[in-house]
Amino acid sequence: YIQVFASRIRFWDEQTDRLREKAEKAPVEHRLAFRQKMLELQEKRTEATDLLAKLREAGEDDWYALKTRADTLMTEEDFLGRRAA
Repeated sequence: YIQVFASRIRFWDEQTDRLREKAEKAPVEHRLAFRQKMLELQEKRTEATDLLAKLREAGEDDWYALKTRADTLMTEEDFLGRRAA
């Protein structure tokens, strides 16, 4: 599960990079929207990275609660990524 979650974070990084490229090419009036979306993605990515570190260190009792949060975060992040693309 940890490897899957780490892979998902790398995928989100790629999406953010593509979004950054689109923002650079976008008309000025659309750049703010792209920047806002990138900030949302970056905040979720930071949360995901912190959560990944906690998952790696968690004992059995904490692991399931953290996994549930990771599952939720993956769903939210995928949704944000699709909206931003």
